[in-house]
Amino acid sequence: RKGNAQHLSVKDSLMMALSKATPDTLKVNLLLDIGDSYQFDDNDPEAAKAWYKKAGELSEQLRYHTGTFNYLFYYLDILVQQGQYDSSLWYSRQAIALARQLKDTARMMQGNFTAGVSYDGLEDYTSAIPVLLQAADYYESRQNGKSAGLCYNEMQLAYRHLAQYDNAIQYGKKAVDIYHQLHLSAQSVSPLSNLAGSYLAIYQPEKSLPLL
Repeated sequence: RKGNAQHLSVKDSLMMALSKATPDTLKVNLLLDIGDSYQFDDNDPEAAKAWYKKAGELSEQLRYHTGTFNYLFYYLDILVQQGQYDSSLWYSRQAIALARQLKDTARMMQGNFTAGVSYDGLEDYTSAIPVLLQAADYYESRQNGKSAGLCYNEMQLAYRHLAQYDNAIQYGKKAVDIYHQLHLSAQSVSPLSNLAGSYLAIYQPEKSLPLL
């Protein structure tokens, strides 16, 4: 997914291609790309959602499952950013159900992660933890440390809100360690600050300050 400084010319070319496109998978991808342009280049999430929805509707007509998954995950990504966690959870469940039907484990785990984020947003932390753990285990088994770290960071937050600080620290450390091993400094900022907060919650500023 992209961001492009020359978004006007890019969008114009996408619109021109769309005007000539027949209702097939190429048109679905054009609709998704136009939504991307509105989301990332214009910072217009509502317009992006409208284009994503068009892509989803056409994908359903074509039974184009890749298009349907992209629509669901792109759409719910905006919902999460907007704090509409009830809706993002609903879309996550739609993605999980379709992935289960198609025996698509990778997308099922992606749905688990977005469901976990949505549960965290809804303050339903006990529901967030098992789906996040399942996703983390899957990503670890596939040597996808970056995605596993995202899950562990979310789990840390869930456990901290449940006042289970030992577990929060355990998973916070796992996230930090993964990102350091992979030399992903930017990604480690969030788990580092969250881990610092977990130590502060148990009155251990001497461990929190170096992290900060």
